[in-house]
Amino acid sequence: MNLTPYEKTLLIDTDFLICNDFYEYLFNSDISVGMHSFAEYIGGEIPYLNEITLNNAGINHWWSTVVYFDQSEESKIFFDTWAHVKENWEYYALLYQYPPALFRTDFCVSIACHMLNGFNNNEFVSDFHGVPLLNMDQKDDIVDVKSAKDWIMLSHN
Repeated sequence: MNLTPYEKTLLIDTDFLICNDFYEYLFNSDISVGMHSFAEYIGGEIPYLNEITLNNAGINHWWSTVVYFDQSEESKIFFDTWAHVKENWEYYALLYQYPPALFRTDFCVSIACHMLNGFNNNEFVSDFHGVPLLNMDQKDDIVDVKSAKDWIMLSHN
């Protein structure tokens, strides 16, 4: 696989901040692919329904915000499946009933995980010990940052 020159990689969205060492355990594990399978907003609220399941029929929504992977064959299969979903976006939009005009990598990885997990909730992809992705609602705002550990956030509710 030539996506990275490293044996183990943590792929992180540019708008995601890491202020602790939570993901460090991955680099000493035998996990091939990992992502968050659940998120939580800063106020402890659960995400919107379309961020829990991909549609009303509901396959699990996985988050591509943080993706851990190694150089294994499993990782290659995962990225190949992710690319397949992207290349066939309109077909999967019809199949999974999401708006085809809205491209989200979260949807791609959710479908890829669904396929690779045997079309159920097996464990081909690790879910980071079930720890939710701490997320900020788009309606929330950062008011002040005094240091890496001292933030003031404004929640819309």
